[in-house]
Amino acid sequence: MLRKGILGVDFDNTIILYDRVLRDQALAESLIAADTPVDKTAVRDSIRARHNNEVWIQLQAKVYGQQLFQAALAPGFTDFLHWARQSGHTVYVISHKTRYPNRGPQVDLRLRSLQWMEARGLFGSYSPLHPTRHVFFEDTREAKLCRIARTNCQWFVDDLPELLGAQDFPPAVKRLWFHQQASCSEWYRGCRSWAAVLATLKSHYHG
Repeated sequence: MLRKGILGVDFDNTIILYDRVLRDQALAESLIAADTPVDKTAVRDSIRARHNNEVWIQLQAKVYGQQLFQAALAPGFTDFLHWARQSGHTVYVISHKTRYPNRGPQVDLRLRSLQWMEARGLFGSYSPLHPTRHVFFEDTREAKLCRIARTNCQWFVDDLPELLGAQDFPPAVKRLWFHQQASCSEWYRGCRSWAAVLATLKSHYHG
């Protein structure tokens, strides 16, 4: 008999990927060189070096709000959702995301994120996700960690190793670092794709 799991997933840079739209917008505003890689970290570091951190914050606010619908769905995430539903696992999306950005037009970031998920079919019949029961946006990092604990997540997938390795991260939760250059540590396993995440979880729950 298959074990049923409770799986938590971050949203930004885990389900939704901003690398290309950030680079395209930065190029359009002449903030970076044309040879800057299609990579969020590379774009950020280039803008900070050529300009300052405030310029980077303003670019992020624009992309995360007004240009959200240009961002990509992480390859393989729908395969994960299909497997989770077929296997009877519960999935929660738990994100540190304020309702409105600190800079720029006051776009409702949470509503836009839900609309993006709906447009990508993430609440479809194949998916275990429901927009009001399984998606949580929290105002602070601390509130996000509390939500992970309160939902009894057994695993959590996030792109931020500093969050996964934090002393106040719920200790019973197994952690997966999702990043194209991810590696392992004493606190988490590294997964460079959703295929790797899925393989790890299948191995755990199916034996």
